[in-house]
Amino acid sequence: MGEYRELTIDQLVKADWNYKKDNDSLLAKLKENIRKNGQIENLVVRELGSGLYEIVNGNHRYDALVQLGIRSVYCYNLGCISKLVAKRIAVELNETRFQTSMDHFGSILKEISLEFGMEHLEQTLPFTAQDITNFIELSSFEWSDVTPIHPKKDTPTDNNVKDEAVEVVSETYVTCSMKQIVFEAHPYQKGVLTSQKPVIVLLGGVGSGKTKVGDG
Repeated sequence: MGEYRELTIDQLVKADWNYKKDNDSLLAKLKENIRKNGQIENLVVRELGSGLYEIVNGNHRYDALVQLGIRSVYCYNLGCISKLVAKRIAVELNETRFQTSMDHFGSILKEISLEFGMEHLEQTLPFTAQDITNFIELSSFEWSDVTPIHPKKDTPTDNNVKDEAVEVVSETYVTCSMKQIVFEAHPYQKGVLTSQKPVIVLLGGVGSGKTKVGDG
């Protein structure tokens, strides 16, 4: 059974097996997040001996804490567990995530952007101002305007299509008269807004991916 402990930054060692990629832009936002709110999430560590602890979950939070000059860190110590057990726990913690309801997410972003301002949100959220605007617009998107049609082979995907009704091709085929919204979708999901360009809508189906149709 683990325990919560307060450790010094010098007692912590980053995991050389951490599979999460570095991203300077996200790290800067994480630093601003911690600067504003403090260390809300604890790091998860395992004992290495000689007073050292390997970070199982929270390696990028560690980077942010170091750069902010924070010396005392709240951690959950898993004890003397093996590296393989640590890796399993890391994957469980990192990948057990619930899917976002984009409609509700966009509505919340709209509320907090009105209260705190887009510029401040952009400093601490992992999105650009344009991303946030797009998510907000997605929350009011009328899915009734999207009509699935039967799949067919050799459907054109000309990047110069200018028709009012844009036909979108992926594992699922749809038609939509609405423009100025781009979606990236995965199997059995409605779509995730990625940027503001002429229509790209992928709905459900087998497989996943992103197909550009229109002025992409």
